[in-house]
Amino acid sequence: MVIANRLRGVIEKCIDGVQSAFVPGHLISDNVLLAYELLHMLKHKRLGKKGFMAVKLDMSKAYDKVEWNFIKEIMLRMGFDQKWVDDLMKCVTTVSYSVVINGHIGEKFLPTKGLR
Repeated sequence: MVIANRLRGVIEKCIDGVQSAFVPGHLISDNVLLAYELLHMLKHKRLGKKGFMAVKLDMSKAYDKVEWNFIKEIMLRMGFDQKWVDDLMKCVTTVSYSVVINGHIGEKFLPTKGLR
Protein backbone atom coordinates (compact mmCIF):
# COMPACT_ATOMS: atom_id res chain seq x y z
CA MET A 1 0.00 0.00 0.00
CA VAL A 2 2.86 2.38 0.79
CA ILE A 3 4.40 1.87 -2.65
CA ALA A 4 1.04 2.42 -4.36
CA ASN A 5 0.43 5.64 -2.43
CA ARG A 6 3.88 6.98 -3.27
CA LEU A 7 3.54 6.04 -6.93
CA ARG A 8 0.16 7.76 -7.09
CA GLY A 9 1.91 11.14 -6.89
CA VAL A 10 3.89 10.58 -10.09
CA ILE A 11 1.70 8.20 -12.07
CA GLU A 12 0.30 11.02 -14.24
CA LYS A 13 3.83 11.68 -15.48
CA CYS A 14 4.35 8.00 -16.31
CA ILE A 15 1.00 6.98 -17.83
CA ASP A 16 -1.13 9.21 -20.02
CA GLY A 17 -4.54 10.07 -18.58
CA VAL A 18 -6.38 8.59 -21.59
CA GLN A 19 -4.79 5.17 -21.09
CA SER A 20 -8.04 3.28 -20.53
CA ALA A 21 -6.39 0.15 -19.10
CA PHE A 22 -5.77 2.05 -15.87
CA VAL A 23 -9.23 3.44 -15.19
CA PRO A 24 -9.68 3.76 -11.41
CA GLY A 25 -12.51 1.65 -10.01
CA HIS A 26 -12.60 -0.84 -12.90
CA LEU A 27 -11.53 -4.44 -12.39
CA ILE A 28 -10.93 -7.19 -14.94
CA SER A 29 -13.23 -9.36 -12.81
CA ASP A 30 -16.11 -7.06 -13.89
CA ASN A 31 -15.83 -8.72 -17.31
CA VAL A 32 -16.27 -12.17 -15.78
CA LEU A 33 -19.40 -11.09 -13.91
CA LEU A 34 -20.84 -9.52 -17.05
CA ALA A 35 -20.20 -12.70 -19.09
CA TYR A 36 -21.77 -14.84 -16.36
CA GLU A 37 -24.89 -12.68 -16.27
CA LEU A 38 -25.17 -12.77 -20.06
CA LEU A 39 -24.90 -16.56 -20.22
CA HIS A 40 -27.32 -16.97 -17.30
CA MET A 41 -29.89 -14.76 -19.01
CA LEU A 42 -29.56 -16.60 -22.33
CA LYS A 43 -29.81 -20.00 -20.61
CA HIS A 44 -33.03 -19.04 -18.81
CA LYS A 45 -34.83 -17.09 -21.53
CA ARG A 46 -38.28 -18.44 -22.36
CA LEU A 47 -38.68 -17.52 -26.05
CA GLY A 48 -36.49 -18.49 -28.98
CA LYS A 49 -34.69 -21.45 -27.42
CA LYS A 50 -33.69 -22.85 -30.83
CA GLY A 51 -30.20 -22.40 -32.19
CA PHE A 52 -26.67 -22.18 -30.90
CA MET A 53 -24.55 -19.44 -29.52
CA ALA A 54 -20.85 -18.75 -29.16
CA VAL A 55 -19.34 -16.21 -26.78
CA LYS A 56 -15.75 -15.10 -27.12
CA LEU A 57 -14.22 -13.24 -24.22
CA ASP A 58 -10.90 -11.51 -24.58
CA MET A 59 -10.05 -10.32 -21.10
CA SER A 60 -6.39 -9.72 -21.72
CA LYS A 61 -5.35 -6.15 -21.15
CA ALA A 62 -2.25 -4.28 -22.14
CA TYR A 63 -0.77 -4.75 -18.69
CA ASP A 64 -1.15 -8.55 -18.96
CA LYS A 65 1.54 -8.55 -21.64
CA VAL A 66 4.07 -6.12 -20.20
CA GLU A 67 7.44 -7.82 -19.70
CA TRP A 68 9.02 -7.28 -16.30
CA ASN A 69 12.46 -6.43 -17.69
CA PHE A 70 10.84 -3.68 -19.78
CA ILE A 71 9.16 -2.16 -16.72
CA LYS A 72 12.43 -2.16 -14.79
CA GLU A 73 14.44 -0.58 -17.61
CA ILE A 74 11.84 2.10 -18.34
CA MET A 75 11.58 3.08 -14.68
CA LEU A 76 15.36 3.38 -14.38
CA ARG A 77 15.52 5.48 -17.57
CA MET A 78 12.74 7.71 -16.23
CA GLY A 79 14.96 8.48 -13.25
CA PHE A 80 13.47 6.31 -10.53
CA ASP A 81 15.97 5.34 -7.82
CA GLN A 82 17.46 1.81 -8.11
CA LYS A 83 16.24 0.81 -4.62
CA TRP A 84 12.73 2.06 -5.39
CA VAL A 85 12.67 0.07 -8.65
CA ASP A 86 14.00 -3.04 -6.89
CA ASP A 87 11.31 -2.78 -4.19
CA LEU A 88 8.58 -2.31 -6.78
CA MET A 89 9.87 -5.22 -8.86
CA LYS A 90 9.72 -7.47 -5.79
CA CYS A 91 5.99 -6.73 -5.61
CA VAL A 92 5.52 -7.40 -9.32
CA THR A 93 7.64 -10.54 -9.67
CA THR A 94 6.62 -12.54 -6.59
CA VAL A 95 3.34 -13.78 -8.06
CA SER A 96 2.63 -17.45 -8.74
CA TYR A 97 -0.44 -19.17 -10.16
CA SER A 98 -2.03 -22.59 -10.02
CA VAL A 99 -5.09 -23.86 -11.83
CA VAL A 100 -7.95 -25.67 -10.11
CA ILE A 101 -9.41 -28.45 -12.26
CA ASN A 102 -12.32 -30.49 -10.91
CA GLY A 103 -11.55 -29.32 -7.39
CA HIS A 104 -7.86 -30.31 -7.50
CA ILE A 105 -5.15 -27.67 -7.30
CA GLY A 106 -2.50 -28.12 -9.96
CA GLU A 107 1.19 -27.31 -9.78
CA LYS A 108 2.27 -23.71 -9.34
CA PHE A 109 3.72 -21.89 -12.30
CA LEU A 110 5.62 -18.62 -12.33
CA PRO A 111 4.86 -15.97 -14.95
CA THR A 112 7.50 -13.72 -16.49
CA LYS A 113 5.27 -10.83 -17.48
CA GLY A 114 2.08 -9.03 -16.57
CA LEU A 115 0.98 -6.71 -13.79
CA ARG A 116 -1.42 -7.72 -11.07
